[in-house]
Amino acid sequence: MFYVQRDSEGCIQSVQKESDKDHGEWLSIDHPDMIDFFNERNSPEKKLLASDLEMSRAIEDLIEVLVKKHVINFTDLPEATQNKILKRKEIRNMLREVL
Repeated sequence: MFYVQRDSEGCIQSVQKESDKDHGEWLSIDHPDMIDFFNERNSPEKKLLASDLEMSRAIEDLIEVLVKKHVINFTDLPEATQNKILKRKEIRNMLREVL
């Protein structure tokens, strides 16, 4: 059995093995709502989005390597790109401090 959290429309938002204040309803793995939840999580659209996020990080790492090796200058990148990269670094640094 699994414990689920639902949104205001009744759709499952998250699943976990233990009950807590947000996950009070238990369902079996073969419950139709559980099947829908796991099928949706594995949809091609979700996989593409996850791949986009991974690719974004890979490109960011590639830019960092190219800058460190002096192949390109960070300032050679468009200003909008520079700002996005700097913002992501700032967010990751904040997360490191919290974790």
